[in-house]
Amino acid sequence: MIIDETALRVIMNRMPDGFVFEQFAHKILSIVLGDEFIPVGGSGDQGIDGFQFIYQRKNRSKLIYQMSTEEVHWKQKKSKITDTITKLDNNKIEYNKLYFVTNRKVERKDSIQEDLFKLHKKDVLIYDQEWFVTQVLSDTSCADVYRSFLETYVHEYNKPGKLIEVADFSGDPRLYTFLRHQVDEGGNEAIEENILDGLILYSLEGTGSEIGIFKNKEEVIESIQNFTKFQVKDFNNKVELRLTALSSKTTNKIKHHTKEDYYCLPYETRIALAERDVKDLELQESFKEESLSIIKTNLTIVDTRVQNVYELFEEILHNIYYRQGLEFSEFILNHNDKDVVDQSLQTIVFSVVDDSSVVIENRGAVKKALLLSLREIAYNGSENQREYLRRMSKTYMMVFLTQNDPKISMFFKSLANKLEVYVGTSIIVPALSELFLNGENKRYWNLLLGARAAGVSLKINEYIVDELVSHIRGIDNTYKSLYQHCESDYLQDDITFLYVEEILLRSYFYARLRGRITDFNGFLMKFANPNLSTLRSDIIQFLKDVLGIEYVTLASQNVSLDAKEVQKLVEHLKSKKQSEKRAEVDAKLILHLYKLREINNETASAGIFGYKTWWLSQDINTFRSVKEVFGDKYDVSCYMRADFMYKYISLSPKKEDIDTLYKKCFPNLLGVNLSYHLPQGVSEFVSQMVTEHKETDPTVVKRTLKNLTEKIMSSSEPIGAKELKSYFEDELDKIKTNT
Repeated sequence: MIIDETALRVIMNRMPDGFVFEQFAHKILSIVLGDEFIPVGGSGDQGIDGFQFIYQRKNRSKLIYQMSTEEVHWKQKKSKITDTITKLDNNKIEYNKLYFVTNRKVERKDSIQEDLFKLHKKDVLIYDQEWFVTQVLSDTSCADVYRSFLETYVHEYNKPGKLIEVADFSGDPRLYTFLRHQVDEGGNEAIEENILDGLILYSLEGTGSEIGIFKNKEEVIESIQNFTKFQVKDFNNKVELRLTALSSKTTNKIKHHTKEDYYCLPYETRIALAERDVKDLELQESFKEESLSIIKTNLTIVDTRVQNVYELFEEILHNIYYRQGLEFSEFILNHNDKDVVDQSLQTIVFSVVDDSSVVIENRGAVKKALLLSLREIAYNGSENQREYLRRMSKTYMMVFLTQNDPKISMFFKSLANKLEVYVGTSIIVPALSELFLNGENKRYWNLLLGARAAGVSLKINEYIVDELVSHIRGIDNTYKSLYQHCESDYLQDDITFLYVEEILLRSYFYARLRGRITDFNGFLMKFANPNLSTLRSDIIQFLKDVLGIEYVTLASQNVSLDAKEVQKLVEHLKSKKQSEKRAEVDAKLILHLYKLREINNETASAGIFGYKTWWLSQDINTFRSVKEVFGDKYDVSCYMRADFMYKYISLSPKKEDIDTLYKKCFPNLLGVNLSYHLPQGVSEFVSQMVTEHKETDPTVVKRTLKNLTEKIMSSSEPIGAKELKSYFEDELDKIKTNT
């Protein structure tokens, strides 16, 4: 692979995480210099001044290397180097030369190096972005390191357009913990319900029968959405379900005035919540007062003054939960991983201060004062301070496990961009049936549009098109033979047509009842010529233009199927399918996808994201037959669950919504309030997973992430969610339940 210099520079600029850059820089430096690197030791003040990312050559200990990812003006680079020299001198660490290693491009390197020698009588060399680019482009071993780095840390997703991010998914415990929770604990349904309950109660504060203040369902939804962008899956539907649950006689947390369809808080709940809110507000104010006192004391010690210093401190807390929330919350709640937290605190404090309006000359002292203060509060704070951080950390645990974490969101967006998914008729047909539904009820339709927008490559081939064409022709024949002469029987109300077996015909009667079409030809016209003479090309064009599904010919993929394998699978499937033709189509399709995986060498290149070629379908019988017929030859399913695509890809939280949520919660009163709703046992499970991740060999972690990812994509049972059902099926289930 030829190295693209422009892409290399873009990726170098997108290494804000010092730990990721450190791994890349170590490998390049080791190749170029032929030596290993060990952390600088013997510093009595290491915890305060931060010898993080400062290393010695193993065999030439008087050569010191400082690594930095800070994006700042060149004068600040000079200040950063000066600060490192001062630390080394103060800690009596002898050295002959200091190398400043950065992923950024540093202007006027020669001038900076000369000035520093005059000032400190020490040789300083700067290895900046230009140095790394030169090594990668000129040395094949360095180029191999870069290619390996691309596969492991560089991820691409749609935003829209392509966005490149550099992130360490396997080295960070968040993805490991999240995926283990989804698989081992059955996902996050209970947590989502608890958060939603908290938000509903929060939205109803101030309501009550005795004071004549109420809210209807729409007002509750609007109140929640106005306050925070946080949304659990199927937000409106779940609000309705939770309102019903909270107002039931067994729960009785809210009152439902059924005649007016209004909701309010019972008197006892309203008083209890009001008292709780007062205590929460007092806790927040006490935390601020006590923390500000510590910060001011430490600023006095370093002889520095800062305007609006508590706002700066809150920005640091916000960044801790946003960038390192799992490790910090784990430490606050379970007192584990102090060393990991200590490293991240220093990195975040320095980053926030460097991005602030604090004058350059004072930044070193401000960093020291804030870092001292933060450590004192986190490690030895008062009861109020510890309780406030405990509450914030509990809330973080909940939003993290509902996929509302920036790194988890980035993982699923990166995964989406790698997927090539063949969409089966069991998904396309329900999607077509939703053509006339309101937007929030278009579940399969939204699944496909959301997946496409997230960057998933959606495809169909001749096997799928043949099956789809056959299905639509069958619907046309069924309508003409069974329904054409008795349409009025199914147009009397919103119930009768739901009992029609074929979902496309339910869609037709639904649209007729609402005057959206006048006859069956008008229904077919939406996606094909009504006489069906050009059905094949019409449906291919419709799916491409409307849903972004690409048609791929079999000839273009040069796949050769084993006829004996096909026949064996067809024989096994015949009893499970509607016809032998259907069995043959499904057998050829699934074996075709396995051949594509083989041709693309996906087993070797899967990485933590797993295979890229999948079959999106409601059908689970075909893969079961594959396992029974071929054993372990095809050990990983190529069947992708619709509810996985819907939940983790199509409805994956957007970064902007996550950003809004974190601004509202960390640190804020909502973050305190939501903490009451963390289910028991969650914190203990997370603690166990974080420890397990830390103690597991990195290669095992990567393999585990791959296996977990593939499992939530293809498990024969839903993980963390009910199986995806169409609006028509849900409505029919409601009728059957009530009769």
